Formats: sequence, structure tokens, C-alpha cells
Amino acid sequence: MKALKNLENEQPDNTIGKYSFGISDERHTFATFKKWPGSEDALQAFKDLAEGKAPPFLLVYGGVGNGKTRMVNAAAIRLAERGIFSAVWIVPDFLSYLKRMINPEWPGHLDGVIEHYQATKAAVFFDDFALEYGTPWEESIMERIICGRYRNQGITVVTCNKGLGALPERIVSRFFEPGLGKVVLNKGADYRRSGK
Repeated sequence: MKALKNLENEQPDNTIGKYSFGISDERHTFATFKKWPGSEDALQAFKDLAEGKAPPFLLVYGGVGNGKTRMVNAAAIRLAERGIFSAVWIVPDFLSYLKRMINPEWPGHLDGVIEHYQATKAAVFFDDFALEYGTPWEESIMERIICGRYRNQGITVVTCNKGLGALPERIVSRFFEPGLGKVVLNKGADYRRSGK
């Protein structure tokens, strides 16, 4: 597989588009990530996952503006370079997408989409997940998907800009499974407020 071209000088080849969905900025690679004090452990966890050197479940939490979304993009891009498809979703957008699947003209369509995300071999990234977005229905849908991915041990990444208490306990517990998951606190401050 061809490596990505130099993103500063020219457009990348179609590797990313072929092997990913939902990357917000193709310039957000590990090579372009500006190291930020307090984010070192999270950055290493994303790199290890993207290189296949870590368990398939990763939960990264911490405040806003400390690079979690950029790390999600970088990991998805690296997986694309390795030929592994990734789906990157911002959780509120994903839940809106699923709600559109509820249609009497498409009976069972929502369940089919949920089953796909439970079983797919693709890496799935759920960025910006917290209970503040969710109704009990939305929480139960996310729990179904993540529990299904847990059973199938597919690459699954969740980020949250709150503490672990902002996520359903049953979901968080899956990421603490020895040999299957990893939980990392991103201690970085909000780089947007730094003025740098």
C-alpha cells in the first residue's frame, strides 16, 4: 500500500478515503500533532493502538481542548495507512444518524445498523461521548453497540471530555478488562485558551 504523501506539499492519495469514514481533518496525523503537556500518555496510547501494539479497546477522557479529537484522527489515518478501515463518529451525530433509521417503511433497519456496528471488523471511534447528550434510549443503543464490540474484540475507541462518571458504568467497565482494554486520563490543559 502506498504511504500518504507529504501533507504539507500536496494532497494525500485516496488511501484515507478508501479506508476511513468521518475523519475531520486529514492533516491531523501523529507527525503533525503538537505535543502538549499532560497529553503524552494519551498520545502514546493512541499510537500503540494504531500500530497494533495495544489491546483493541481504548477509552481516553479528560478536559476539553487537549487534543483527543486530533488523536482520534491521527489514529484513524494511521490505521488507514495500514489498510484497516475506520469509522469515526462524534457521538451526538452518530445518535442522530441512528434516529433517522427509525422508519416504519424500513422495518428492522435500525437493528441491522446496530448489528453491523457490533460485528464489523473495522475500527470504530466514538468521539465526545457523555451522558449529557443521551436519553435512556440513546444510552441503551451505545451500550448495545459497545457490548457487542466487546464480545467481538473489535478496535473500539471512546473519548469523553468529562470524568468517567459521565459515562455509563457498564460501558466503562469493558475498557478496564485486562488484556482487552485501556483507560487513559488526558491531563492536558485546553490548548485553545493558551493562545499558542
